[in-house]
Amino acid sequence: MEEHTTVGYVFCPGIALEDGVETTLLDCGYFGQRDKIFNGRQFIATSLQKGSGLLSPSVMVRKDCYDRISTFPLDMPHQGDWYLWFRWALEYDVAYMCEPMVNYRLHDQNIMKDLLRRGDTAFKDETAVLWRIKYLCELKGFLGLVDKFENALAIKYAGAVRAAIYDDYSTWKMSVAQCHEALRAGASSPQVYKRLRGKFSAYIANAHWRHGAFRLARQSYAFALRDNWRMPKVWLKLLLLVAGLGHMGLLVKRMVDHSEYTKQQQLAPVRA
Repeated sequence: MEEHTTVGYVFCPGIALEDGVETTLLDCGYFGQRDKIFNGRQFIATSLQKGSGLLSPSVMVRKDCYDRISTFPLDMPHQGDWYLWFRWALEYDVAYMCEPMVNYRLHDQNIMKDLLRRGDTAFKDETAVLWRIKYLCELKGFLGLVDKFENALAIKYAGAVRAAIYDDYSTWKMSVAQCHEALRAGASSPQVYKRLRGKFSAYIANAHWRHGAFRLARQSYAFALRDNWRMPKVWLKLLLLVAGLGHMGLLVKRMVDHSEYTKQQQLAPVRA
């Protein structure tokens, strides 16, 4: 950090510790097998795609990040650290050291486990981070990141609806109407709300398709395009459903998912 003054904080992966025994290299905080300095915005985009944060014990931060940019938000007991990783990365680069240099102890009294059991707290914090950083990106004119945060929000709310309809793994469930209200309340303008609602409907349609509910998927894709017609992939999916090729599309989707899973397994962190 002394050599690279544009770096605001540095982090590394960690090894799980259970009953006093090191077990496995954790995926959270793992960003590859080489040291790297991320452009801050690049790090945010990568973290959003990865869908997980960092191991807090592994992060070392410049005092300036706290003094000049932000300290921990007191209204985010679950995701205050994730908010800071993004908030600081809007102003600084981020350095990654590939060597695991911390242990992360797993046990029944983990605060994280307790927070996750309270689904409302976890969901509200996770969406609050996305809304707040998206708003800052809008102010700074980082339109590429705005789009990525909108996608992440649409996925998050669609996941809550999917859980309510199909009883999926998520601990937090919402109706479509509740999600529309949340999107309307968080959007900075009617145009942004409409765009978000279109993306949200598209992800709801994906969930219907995966569960073989092709009629509902077709309706949701149509709703999505009514709000946001600039989604070529959604047009393609709707055309496949209209042509009666839902089952074929589902088979292709499963093949692609299997291929992606195989790639992820090959790239997954392995402890020597």
